[in-house]
Amino acid sequence: MIASLSRELAGRGHRVVVGCRAGTMLARMVRDARLPHAALDFGRLAPLARELDALMTREHVDVVNSHGTGDRRALTWLRWRRRLDGRLS
Repeated sequence: MIASLSRELAGRGHRVVVGCRAGTMLARMVRDARLPHAALDFGRLAPLARELDALMTREHVDVVNSHGTGDRRALTWLRWRRRLDGRLS
């Protein structure tokens, strides 16, 4: 589902970066679709939050589509620390 949505959005002119674990089926599908991939480690909340913060800053991210508990918690953690204020829709 994520790879399909990402391909469609990219095909309509949106810049898409897919963040997921390296070596997963999703990572392979994203690579095969020639979409940008950011390898993320979902093992611990604080490091993941820092990785997401750096990625969103570096890539000038406007929208995040979160599909898992780990990324939702990390994004909530960033919101509580006011790292997302004015950055994301």
